[in-house]
Amino acid sequence: MALTELVGIRMELKYPWMYEYIYAIVETEDDKLAEGIAAAEATILARVDELALDHGGAPEEQVSLAVALSELNKLRIERLGCY
Repeated sequence: MALTELVGIRMELKYPWMYEYIYAIVETEDDKLAEGIAAAEATILARVDELALDHGGAPEEQVSLAVALSELNKLRIERLGCY
């Protein structure tokens, strides 16, 4: 199922990795949340690695990636009780 179908709206996000991120943070079922967080983190970390090969990329995206990873960690702690 596409993210846009999941949330019922049409969205265009600035960076492709944001789709996995949004998919994880809108997940309402705790048993699916861990999988969504892991998928989003893998996508984000792959992008971080990709940017490392390209002198880090744009500072704006670097900040967005760091914030997304932080928020996923916070979500894991608050909803799943995992540290």
